[in-house]
Amino acid sequence: MLGLVSCSVPIPLKADLLLTLAALSKSSENAAHMWENLEASQILMTIPTTSSYAPRGIQTELDEIESRMEEYPLTRAFLKLIDVLTNFGIPRTLGAGPRKPGFDPYLSFIVNSVFLKYHTRSYRNVTEKWEVALLCLKLFDKFLNQYDPRSSDFPSNIQSEFNSPPGYHLMIQLNSKSEMLNVILGIIDEGNRLFDSFVSFQGQDTVKECTLSCLDIIHRVLILQPKFFSLLASSSTSILLTSIHKLLLSINRSTGKPDHCINIAKYITYQFHLPKHSLVAVKILTHITYSPVAHNQFINILLVSEESKEVIRSGFVECLDSVADEDSETVENTKKEILKLLKQCLSHNMPNLTHFLMGFDLKRDVSKTEFQFPGVLGFPRTCLHSVISIMDAAVNHFVKVPSPSLLESTYHFLYLLTSNVKTSGPVLRFVRLNKTFLKIILEKPLKNIHNGLHEFSELSWLMKILAIELKVSSQIKQVTYLKQLTTFLVNVPVEEAKNQEMFSLVQTSALDPKLITLDDIKMENFMTDLIAYFEFKESPPEQPSWDFKSHPAELSEKTPPKLIDLKKLHQILYDELKSLQGTAVVGQIQAVTQEIPKVLKYALEINKKNETCYAVVQFVDAWRQVAEVLVIYTPLEILSLTEQQVISICLLKHILRKVVKVQLLPEVSRLLSGAVLLLMDTLKKCYMRNKKLQKISNSVTDKNVDIMKLYYSSLKEILECLVQWTMVSDVVDGELRINLYTALVTFLQMTNLETPHEDIVINNSLYVSRLDSSKFNTSDKEIQLQFSSNVLSTFGEKLTEVLCHDCIGGQEICKILAMSCFSHLMTLSANIDWIMFMSGRGYLKHIIQSILESDTELKNMLEPQTETIKPLYLYMAKVLLLTRLAGNKLGAELLMEQRLLSCFSNMSVFSYHPEISRAWQEDDALEDFLPPVEQRYMQIWLPTLEICNAVLTTLGTENQSAVVQIMYFIYSHLDVIELILRSGSPDLSLTSLKELAQVTSILSRTANNNLVNILENPNIVQNNRAQLYRLQKLMLSLLPKFILSEDTVKRLVSHPSLTATAFQTSERLLYAMQVMANLLCYSRNIIANHGIEHGGVGVIFYPSLSDPLLNTFSTRSFSSANEQEPSLGVVVQQLISTVSHHHQEKVTHDLLERKLKEIPDMNSADLRLYVDDPETGDLTAKREKSIRDYIRQIRKEKEGNQLLRVHNRECVIFDLVPFGFLHVESYTKTKELWIHTIKCNIQSR
Repeated sequence: MLGLVSCSVPIPLKADLLLTLAALSKSSENAAHMWENLEASQILMTIPTTSSYAPRGIQTELDEIESRMEEYPLTRAFLKLIDVLTNFGIPRTLGAGPRKPGFDPYLSFIVNSVFLKYHTRSYRNVTEKWEVALLCLKLFDKFLNQYDPRSSDFPSNIQSEFNSPPGYHLMIQLNSKSEMLNVILGIIDEGNRLFDSFVSFQGQDTVKECTLSCLDIIHRVLILQPKFFSLLASSSTSILLTSIHKLLLSINRSTGKPDHCINIAKYITYQFHLPKHSLVAVKILTHITYSPVAHNQFINILLVSEESKEVIRSGFVECLDSVADEDSETVENTKKEILKLLKQCLSHNMPNLTHFLMGFDLKRDVSKTEFQFPGVLGFPRTCLHSVISIMDAAVNHFVKVPSPSLLESTYHFLYLLTSNVKTSGPVLRFVRLNKTFLKIILEKPLKNIHNGLHEFSELSWLMKILAIELKVSSQIKQVTYLKQLTTFLVNVPVEEAKNQEMFSLVQTSALDPKLITLDDIKMENFMTDLIAYFEFKESPPEQPSWDFKSHPAELSEKTPPKLIDLKKLHQILYDELKSLQGTAVVGQIQAVTQEIPKVLKYALEINKKNETCYAVVQFVDAWRQVAEVLVIYTPLEILSLTEQQVISICLLKHILRKVVKVQLLPEVSRLLSGAVLLLMDTLKKCYMRNKKLQKISNSVTDKNVDIMKLYYSSLKEILECLVQWTMVSDVVDGELRINLYTALVTFLQMTNLETPHEDIVINNSLYVSRLDSSKFNTSDKEIQLQFSSNVLSTFGEKLTEVLCHDCIGGQEICKILAMSCFSHLMTLSANIDWIMFMSGRGYLKHIIQSILESDTELKNMLEPQTETIKPLYLYMAKVLLLTRLAGNKLGAELLMEQRLLSCFSNMSVFSYHPEISRAWQEDDALEDFLPPVEQRYMQIWLPTLEICNAVLTTLGTENQSAVVQIMYFIYSHLDVIELILRSGSPDLSLTSLKELAQVTSILSRTANNNLVNILENPNIVQNNRAQLYRLQKLMLSLLPKFILSEDTVKRLVSHPSLTATAFQTSERLLYAMQVMANLLCYSRNIIANHGIEHGGVGVIFYPSLSDPLLNTFSTRSFSSANEQEPSLGVVVQQLISTVSHHHQEKVTHDLLERKLKEIPDMNSADLRLYVDDPETGDLTAKREKSIRDYIRQIRKEKEGNQLLRVHNRECVIFDLVPFGFLHVESYTKTKELWIHTIKCNIQSR
């Protein structure tokens, strides 16, 4: 038959022959033979020849016969034959021998002789013109779809045996300013012109197919472009190409405008008649706008096209609104692609394509856009209205219900709009016009959550949208709307109080105490119902047994949302199969062939499992966001403090129940641990704030509900589950352990027996002040909850083992939290088994040894250019734990037994004490994230002094072993101690005064005139008399410096950085008073003999009331002042100053009490005098009662500090009076003894 084609027979007959051959070549075997015959017959000249005789081939018939006849049946038949043959691929060795093997001659004929000239030839039937073009375009589309770029396609220095595939040559043509690209773009332009006429024309269906093929070709080139250009850049070829997306944005030579992309975008407007064209056009725009540069260029071209931009936007809207019974899959895919395009462009700079299509006002800031319903105030229908309509269709069912995947994409896009800082406000305002919108659309996916992953993902995106809406609505105080949402979420029975003040700090609980069931929370609501779906119920896929070999590289499981590329895996496996063709036996090849489907099926199961895991994680994350926003941002007008506590307990109880019963995904556990931590912190803050408000407000009555007592059993269950979760959690998962330990510490702080200092009100005579600054108040027993100790004791040594192990191993932050948790547990439990276990198993010794080993790291951290301060935080955690141990008698004895102070004595980091500044320094003013070197040192040094004080308080100053170890610690760092004492002055900074108070406290409590005998043990060679004497001189030299005269007090409390409030609570004055009290205690201890008889009294002051130090101290240098011996005048002057200031403080205290009583009667003008915050001072916007409560709280804090200072001054006075009498008595006895001696000498003479 091929021979007849070369003979002189009519053209129609030749065409029929080729069509017959095409029909016979629809099998792979016949196609292979047909390629050979086609090459041998040379009906298309593929072998160059110099002969003058050549058979009449297709090329000749086309140029001479068909063009003259204006009919092209033979060309169309040949193109159909090639189309059929290429369905089975092109033989790699096609034409091998006489020429270089490959398809190049055939492609050259199709492109150069047929396609590029088709529109210049004459046609008797216009339809035939488009048929020829269509056949060529289908071939091009097929070649591009079959093409996968490889490095071997590109020419190199080494001559290749084979030609590159046809797809390579088409990519070269279409990524350059070639005639082929111009013809394809011309067809698209021509199609626009014909379709815009809205009249039928000849060859209409063929034109539709041609334009669709052109769009498919451009889309395929855009897909292949990244990989193709990457291989081109890595090859050694000298080919220079321009990417097609740049060519599409270039000037159209037929119109002189850059309107190629506009012409493509117009096909979106034909969605009703050409749905496939619209789909491909959207995909092309998605690829073009992927690059921010190309996107900006495209949007600029679109916005200047006044005629086209509104038409194109209407086309997008029609695509999203369309509901087609026929070809519904294409319509739905178009909607998905449009949403993909909108999501992609939303992240680009303003103005972007999404802003334009959504209807934002691009002439000003898009965040100020006000959306209206279509037609209102001339507002057009935009994609935003279409997106809302899709969501409405899912719940109202007035049109065809969208598919779950489309709804998921829609909700995702709405979430991106609401989470974007520019688009969030306008979109949420428009959505908020329907108050029940979010509630209604949330209920639908919850009902269908068992149907598949798409419904799961729908609910996830909606929950994230809800979290954003809750936060925004809370900030703008949408009270009614928020109440509706909170009632839907947590089923809180909100009741309107008729006389309740909206902006009061103290809100009456909306929960009626009678409605709350004791010891059990029975709140089942939307949030708690979702917790049941946190569990991942699918079992992992079982790996089949491989008969031939496994493929671990391709089958490695990856974390969500990464999935295995099945198409690529399939290609890899078949490439491997091809490599075995020449070397493997037939049986081996068959085994591989049979195994490939198993591998692909297993990979598919892995993908399904990973998708499910990812969906569960995203769902839990969305739930967590809603829960956190609900308890953090919801104002008190919506949820009172009591309601917030109830909600936190309810959610905590349900979460922890779920966690301890089932095995959750690691990612889910981490997310839930974070939620538990935040809910626990909220519960603690609300509880403490509620207690504070009950103290400062007189309006609170007995109707307030004590949640901590009411839900005793629920809190007990929460603690049990939390501890159980901590014990069974993965040790390697650092984030999970950190969250759980922090939540446990927060819970223990809330139930701790200790009360924060700022909450203590000194209101009875049972108040006790101790030397270690701890406080005890018998009236605080009402807030103590004893169940923590009972719950923790049930876990036995296993819990202790877990805590101790984490104290010495794992991440630094995990160690810190574990030690904090351990210290709180010791405080809660009176059982010493915790301490015995830590010491007996060697954990305590390990911690002490690690402190010594950290000496080098701590010294490096004191360098100005240090990279990390983690060693500091870890050191502080260890020392604070040991300080808590030192507060227990057994713990303090164990610390002495383990030689903790010897460890401190051997650390050289303490010798790096910075220079002590006498100028005022604001310690909290940090320019950088890292604290200054001085503050870092103090954070190392001060905790060690606190341990010494704690040991002395616990074991007493009579414990000679403790005193000796502390004094040798002092002697080991005597240079630092002497520097602190020599630099002592009331003008020091706050931190330096605190340091001086700690040092003088230790020295005063260890001072004993028998100390020399204790230290000078026969077994100890060193003589410590000189050191003791130097310390005594330095301590006594501080007495005249800290005489609290009126001028000194003013310098301590008055400074520009201190506000009027801070004046009454100056910590510098308190520390200076502590230093003075410590100095007097030191003087008393070294005067009195602590022997058995207590009969001896030592004298340390000269018998003079006129001390030169008192008159010249202000003008004398510190070095000369330290050399002077103080006189009794120092004591007298201190007594006079203290008594005088005591009376002044008493008057101030009485004034505060009167002011406190006058607060309810203050008017607005008086209230503004006490409020510095301009927002709080706006009494027109807030109720005056809130301001009065605020001022009452501040006044009570001032009153408490005033009482503390008055108490300190009373102690100083009580020490000074007997101190002076003791010296006067000693002087009198000395004088009488001297007179008696003189008389005896006279009588003897």
